[in-house]
Amino acid sequence: MENLMWLVTIASIIGTIANIYKRRWCFGVWAVTNAIWVGYDIWKGILPQAALMAVYFCLAIWGLFQWKSETLLKVKVND
Repeated sequence: MENLMWLVTIASIIGTIANIYKRRWCFGVWAVTNAIWVGYDIWKGILPQAALMAVYFCLAIWGLFQWKSETLLKVKVND
């Protein structure tokens, strides 16, 4: 299990780096990794952290749709 969580940690960092480079797919990475962290934190009994990761999950989904909307708007304006 520890190896899996290290992979999730690395994926989360990759998502952060992708955000720095303004890559929309970072929100998908964050959504998946945050969902995994929610489950892991609940399993470990770390409920405050699970709540935080659940909020981060929701923010990642919001960001995904927000960036999609802005991208579509930019395409329409440039046409």
